[in-house]
Formats: sequence, C-alpha cells, structure tokens
Amino acid sequence: MKLYIVVHHQQDPSQPWSNSWIDEERLAAIQTTPAIGNLCKAARSLGDSVFVHRCQWGDTAHTICCSVRVLRVEAIDRSTAVVRFTDARVLNLTPPLSPVPGQNFYVVP
Repeated sequence: MKLYIVVHHQQDPSQPWSNSWIDEERLAAIQTTPAIGNLCKAARSLGDSVFVHRCQWGDTAHTICCSVRVLRVEAIDRSTAVVRFTDARVLNLTPPLSPVPGQNFYVVP
C-alpha cells in the first residue's frame, strides 16, 4: 500500500496547513492531523516512502512531485502534528487519482 499525502502548491495563497519546501519539487515538512501523522509513522516503521501529491495551481498541473521518507513525527497539540521528511526525490509523475476538495491523503494498493 502506498501512502499519498495531498498538499497545496507552495505558491497557492490558500494554505490550510503550514508546509516547508526544499525547493519547487521537494517537500521538507508538513503540519497535519494526528491521524496523518500516525499514517506517516506507520510508513516509517515499514521503511516505506511517502508520495507527495501537489495540487494544481494556476498553469501548474497536479503531480506526484516527489517521494520522501519520514524522519520523525511530533505532536504540536491534540489536533496538529508536524511530520519531517528526509531523502526527498523528485518524481513529477501523473497522480493515480484526483482527490476531492479537502482530502489530504489517500492510499493506493
């Protein structure tokens, strides 16, 4: 099972969560829900990469911009976690599906 996290394009002014990018394609960290933090912890314990689905913005199409490995997950409070990544690899692949508005992750077998 592959975990895909859905993030807004870094230039999109509407950002529901605070994310940190290394550059235009590689994600360094996200703020997210504790549930997604737990999914990321599970991926880390299995040694799995997590795939980053960057949403469409302007003329930029949605893409699987990179894969990352989970470095650590930390709770900020009861409703927010920070996930820090390592080993970000640029992919620029066509996403396996289009998430609905508000969907912030999906899993594909």
